[in-house]
Order: sequence, then C-alpha cells, then structure tokens
Amino acid sequence: MVAALAGYAANAIYTTAFYMATVIEIPKRAISQTSATLIARAFATHNMSEVRTIYQKSALNQYIIGALLLIGVWANLDNIFTIMPKGEVFGTGASVVVWVGLAKLLDMAFGPNSEVIVMSRYYWFNMVTLVLLAILVIISNAYLIPEYGIIGAAYATAISLTLFNLLKWIFVWLTLRIQPFTPAFVVVTIIAASVTFLNTWLPSASNVVVDIMYRSAVISIVYGGLILITRSSEEVEKVVLGVWRRIVAVIGKK
Repeated sequence: MVAALAGYAANAIYTTAFYMATVIEIPKRAISQTSATLIARAFATHNMSEVRTIYQKSALNQYIIGALLLIGVWANLDNIFTIMPKGEVFGTGASVVVWVGLAKLLDMAFGPNSEVIVMSRYYWFNMVTLVLLAILVIISNAYLIPEYGIIGAAYATAISLTLFNLLKWIFVWLTLRIQPFTPAFVVVTIIAASVTFLNTWLPSASNVVVDIMYRSAVISIVYGGLILITRSSEEVEKVVLGVWRRIVAVIGKK
C-alpha cells in the first residue's frame, strides 16, 4: 500500500527499513516452533499448568532476546546508514525501523499466543483474529500513509500488531485463564531501558566499523550481565553458562 499511496521511492525506503526491523524477530521463529510442539503435547494430556509454563517462558525468552537485538539495531542505526549505499536516502526511514522494531518486540513479548489458541478447542478464533488484522492493516494504512507518509505506515503496523495481540491475550485469558506475563518482564524492561540510556553516553569511535563492534560488545556484555545477575531467565542462564564453559574448555586445551 505504501507504493500506491506514497510512491515507489517511499516504498523502497519503507521496505528496507521494515526488513531491518524484522531482524529482531528471527529468534521467535525457532522458539515458536519448539513451543508449538510442547504446547500441543501439554494440551493432549490436558496439562494446563504445563501450557501456562511454556507460554510464560517462551514469551519471556523471546522478549529478552528481542530486546537485545532491538537495542543493538537502534544503537547502530546511524552507523548502518553511513556504510549503506545511498544511506543518506534510506536514513530517512530510521524512525520506521524504530517503530516497526518496537511493534515486533511487543509481538514477541506476548509470546506464542497463536500457538496456544490453535492447539486449544478454540482454534477457530485464530482465523478470526487474522481476518481482523488484515482489515485493521488496510484501514490504518489507508488513513495514516496519506497523512504521515512512510512513518504513517510504521504507525499502522505498530497499532495493528498491538491490537492484534491484545485481542488474543484477552481471549486466552478469558477462555483458558492463562497469560504470558510474569514479574520478570518488569526486570527485563528496566534492564533494556537502562542499557538503551547507557548507549547515549557511549563515545563514538572514529571508524564506523569499529564503533559498531565496540558499541555492540558493550551493549551485549552489560545487558547479558544484568540478565544473569538478576536471574531473569533460567533458560538464558543455562545457554550463556554453557557457552562460557565451552569457551573456557577450548582455551584450557590450548
């Protein structure tokens, strides 16, 4: 719809920015596939406690990983557009990256709500939400793109995904009495906000590539360290410690 309502040049910028933002949801696909199998097994044995546990852990872990990736992309936006061909043109889509990225992060935070609905006896409701999402996307784009251009398309995406997830969240709560959020979400949100603020104080390196590497390293170490210190996620802790042990073992052999 961007091409039709704002022109092909605007569409090229929006499409590039959109795909830059969708990088953060790549881990969601792997987690969702695993979660779907486990959720189906739990429903088959009528173990709602297990469904709740999988739902909450999947949502939290997706949120932790997605937040780190979004902070990394956000922090390096200027650098990315600097080294990108025609970066001064595509750089006008920076706000699109941020808004779509936030929308994707929120989508990850709500967890595998579609999988929960599909595996339950209310599977039909998932199709209802998809139809409503399509209608909402068309209406919001038709209004916001002529008014705000490509950032309007980003607003439309954010609004549509938010309402889409809110509807499923409310439905799952009313029908199954489970929801994805735990107190750990508050801790992770505070950590993510703090690291985002820290990035604004980091000095810039003279070389763009060096700046990307050092900035990403600082963000990853501080963010990951705080996640481990607060013990926000047992699964993330196991993965990080497992990787660390392997590194130590390899260094020890040398």
